[in-house]
Amino acid sequence: RRRLLRVVVTLASFPNGSLPPGSYEFPFSLVLPSGLPSSMYAAGGGGSCKISYSVKARLYRREWHKFDIRAKRPLLVSAAPFPPEPVPYFASPHTVPINTFCCIPNGTITLGAVADDTRLSRGETFGVGVAVDNSSTAQINSVSVKVKEFVSWRAGGHSNHEWRTVVAASFDPLTLQGAAKKASADIKAAASPGEARDAVLHRLYETLHSGSQRSSLAIPPTARDT
Repeated sequence: RRRLLRVVVTLASFPNGSLPPGSYEFPFSLVLPSGLPSSMYAAGGGGSCKISYSVKARLYRREWHKFDIRAKRPLLVSAAPFPPEPVPYFASPHTVPINTFCCIPNGTITLGAVADDTRLSRGETFGVGVAVDNSSTAQINSVSVKVKEFVSWRAGGHSNHEWRTVVAASFDPLTLQGAAKKASADIKAAASPGEARDAVLHRLYETLHSGSQRSSLAIPPTARDT
């Protein structure tokens, strides 16, 4: 266990050591540090981890034979919002070889993507774009974009790791430019490897820059903060 914050606020004091019977209210306010993480809880692997906050009240009683009166309530804290300036990301195109029977080459598939922002808050929507070049004889069945959440913790010699998909979007390959498979003859008749690679990268860039193949994803309110 690690204490992140402890703030003590004296709400009232009674010089004569007593308070007449009645109902009393003691309003108070305080400013939390801007760097506090949000409240969270995760469990798995026979253990759990959490970040929790609470407000405790204590009425001190001077008599030795009387216990202090205490009260405690949980407090949900949300981390400070991110700056409004987006942090976009352009994923370098990734090419994978397509082989038949593990060793017979049948071309390549190249995928590129772009995200409008990579610094997101719960409930925020952001756009993603994809571009694909299928220079193979294989049929592309699906293209998807996922936001995954990873939670890892270590304590007392034990650890646990878990992940989940918090939001996803799918693209129909039939509507994606360049996703259709090619005939073997067309692949063999293609330009030299260097020229073909440059042409593929140029097409992917033009597609991503045009914004013609995009989808919007909304981060759900149940997502945890980074």
